Formats: sequence, structure tokens, C-alpha cells
Amino acid sequence: MQAAADVVAAGIIEGNPDGTFAPAEATSRAEAAVMLEGLLKHLKFIN
Repeated sequence: MQAAADVVAAGIIEGNPDGTFAPAEATSRAEAAVMLEGLLKHLKFIN
């Protein structure tokens, strides 16, 4: 659970509006794009 808290704190993922995660559910292309953008920003590869 610490890893999930770390990526939320870094702004890479947000989870569902109610604050939960659904790791067994399929991820949409849009969700993957948002996560990738958050990761690249966190790593300072993009602004």
C-alpha cells in the first residue's frame, strides 16, 4: 500500500473519485495517457 500512496503523492495517479483503486479493472487509453504524463512530469522529462 505504501507504493500506491507514493505514486498518489507524486501526482502520477489519482484513483477513483471516491479515493479507491481498481487494480483488477482494465485501464483505458486515456487513463494510461494521464498516468504516463504524470510519470514524465514527476521525472522532469516534460513540463
